[in-house]
Amino acid sequence: MEFIITSHGNIAIGFVDALKMFFGDNLNCHGVTLGDAGIEEFRENIEKIVSQVKNQEVMVFADLIGGTPFNEFAKRSEVFQNEFQLLGGMNLGILIEAVNLRLQGKNSDDIIENLRNMNTIACLADMQRHTNEEDE
Repeated sequence: MEFIITSHGNIAIGFVDALKMFFGDNLNCHGVTLGDAGIEEFRENIEKIVSQVKNQEVMVFADLIGGTPFNEFAKRSEVFQNEFQLLGGMNLGILIEAVNLRLQGKNSDDIIENLRNMNTIACLADMQRHTNEEDE
């Protein structure tokens, strides 16, 4: 299974680098970014990566639901010959969990189910309140 991480700016490349730090270099994770070079270069980069992975099972993680990176991959969803999933609203915690689940042999449906059940944000005040309740 191939993972494509796409974003406005270089955050996708940063996430790929962080994942390599946690899991090593052989991850089948690709970063595609929309930067200052503009939409045409972004589209060309998408076409390059799609041509490489279109016969594989692919999960695309985009920074924003409905943003340009998300929308450009959605337009190409018919090109993929195998299972294709497009998710928006990624963060590093979700990506770490997705890679970990993939390494455990989970398929894309199982990964998505697990990601939907994740609590992806925590506030210090909530954590302190929970700790205090446990101490009582």
